[in-house]
Amino acid sequence: MWISSKKRQDLCRAAFTAIKFNAKACMAGLAFWQMARQSKACSLAKGYDNLINDG
Repeated sequence: MWISSKKRQDLCRAAFTAIKFNAKACMAGLAFWQMARQSKACSLAKGYDNLINDG
C-alpha cells in the first residue's frame, strides 16, 4: 500500500504523540505507586504490596 509522505508524516506524528502521552501516564503511575509504597498510612498499597510479594 502506498501512502503519501504527508500522510506518513501525520501518522508518525500521531503515533509519537500517543507514545509520549502513554509514557507520561506511565511515569505518573510509577511516581504515584512509589509515593504510595513509601506512605505507611496507605494500608491499601501495603496490602497490595504484600499480595505481590506473597505471589
